[in-house]
Order: sequence, then structure tokens, then C-alpha cells
Amino acid sequence: MKQKMLRNFMLKLCISILILILISPLPLGLKLTNYTHVSSIQIENELTTEPYDLLIITPQEFTESLQELVDHKNRCGMKTKVVTLSEVYDNMFWQGRDDAEKIKYFIKESIETWDIEYVLLVGDFRLMPIRYVHNQDVQQGFNEPVFISELYYADIYNQDGSFSSWDTDNDAVFGEWYDDGVSTKAEDQPIDLYPDIAVGRLACRNKVEVNVLVDKIITYETEAYGSSWADDLLVCAGDTYPDMPTNEGEENTKRVLENMTDYDQSHLWTSDETLTGVRDIISAFNDGLGFVYFDGHANPFRWSTHPPGDGS
Repeated sequence: MKQKMLRNFMLKLCISILILILISPLPLGLKLTNYTHVSSIQIENELTTEPYDLLIITPQEFTESLQELVDHKNRCGMKTKVVTLSEVYDNMFWQGRDDAEKIKYFIKESIETWDIEYVLLVGDFRLMPIRYVHNQDVQQGFNEPVFISELYYADIYNQDGSFSSWDTDNDAVFGEWYDDGVSTKAEDQPIDLYPDIAVGRLACRNKVEVNVLVDKIITYETEAYGSSWADDLLVCAGDTYPDMPTNEGEENTKRVLENMTDYDQSHLWTSDETLTGVRDIISAFNDGLGFVYFDGHANPFRWSTHPPGDGS
């Protein structure tokens, strides 16, 4: 009888100790990194609020290949911070419904903690998450239900300063715009579509491609300065929508020319026949250009625009 009572006592004691361990705060020497809401970024087990200009987010396997670019940017006065995807996911453990939203939350925290102005994502869609927006297009026989949008990562805040999820109706369908060919309406509103930070991507598939692009960036930024072509600006456009009364693409490029007056400007327009085909564009590129702006239609393989009133 005494032995049975002793066993029951020891069992209750062990359970009580286990409960105390679970509910007690961790001792100072231990750290549960994925437990608390992240109110400020913790990377490599240390809290830092040192400001940076450029944040590079990358898979772990590309960090060594990117180091030369980081050193180059730092030498040029652009303070650069590299963070791996695993670090992003660890620090955003309790925030973000999927990996893309975790990255966006991390960019938000980086703006508020490190005062960053630029973000570089490294990796193609298989390695670095992308956001598909459901901006359905069924007009004129097209049926494209989703589009890739990097603006998602740049539009961090709503107009009231809150986080812009691009999913205001909380149905996990992002940037949703309904189009049945008769009427259209925004399901996720209001999204201001304003980029709060500059975001770019090196859509690399492997280390070889990372090394190639890093070399190209450094070569360009090192050798372009002071060259005769670095200040040359080309705008290229035509009549984007021939069934509309204005040459929309050309009008947009005129705004670029009005705002980039520090460049030596030139244009290729269909309306004055300076743009008659692809050879005109290739010739301009071969002469050397520091900045090119095309306004029209495009896909990964071609640019497309029209002469004024073109019916084709």
C-alpha cells in the first residue's frame, strides 16, 4: 500500500515539474527563436538596428557567390546586408500565411529596423517565392487567370500605413480582380499599388548564373561611369492600343523625357517613323545606352507596339 502511494506521489511530482518547465520562461542562456512575435529583426542570434541601404535575400547556396557583389556595393558606399531565406522564415515564424508573405513581412521589418531603401531577391521562382496575382483577363479571347507581380514585394503599406496584404477579403487569393468579359471589379480593395521600396530580382537557377550576373553588374558599374554612352537615354514606343484615339505609349515616354533631363535623350517612335522595326532598336543599342525605356506590349521573348491607327 505504501509503495503504491509512493508511486502515485512520484508520478504527480514528475507531472508538476514538467508543467512548471513548460510554462516557465527560458533561462538567459537558452533561446527559442521561433516562439515570440518578431517586433525587431534578429539575425545570427544578435539584435542590430544598424542602418543598411540594400537588403539581399537569397537561398543559402548563393551566399558565397554573392559576397563579391556585397563587397563591391559596400566599397561604393551602399551598405549591404545579406539574409538567407531560412533566416527570413525563422524570424517571420508567426507571421505570413505562406513563404511569399513571410518575405514581404520581413521586408517591412527591414524597412522599420534597418531603414533599407533597396531589396534584391536572388533566385528564380523555384528558389525564391513569387506572388501570383489573380488579375483575370478574358478580354479579346485571352484567358490568363494569374500574373506574376514583383510589385507585391514593393507595395508594403496601405495608405493608412498598415501592412498591405493584397488580400483584403482574406480568402488567400491575392490581387484579385474579377473579369467575366462583361464587367470587371476589384475583389481586393483598396490596394494603392504604390512601391514603398525598390525591389529587383536576379532570377538565377544556379551558382553559375549568379556568378555571371555578379560579374556583369560589377563590370557595368565599374566601367560605365564616365563613359560616353552612360548618360544616353532612349525611349521607344508607338500606338499601344490602336483602337484608342491617342498614341498611349509615346505619350508615356514623353513624360520620361520631361523628368530625366540630365540624360542625353533620343527617341524611337512609330508616329514619326524613327521606329520602323527591330533593326532600329538593335542599332541604337549597339551605339551604347545608359538607360532604355520601352512602353508597349511584351512577353519574355519580344516587344510589341503599333503604328498609329494600325488595324493589325
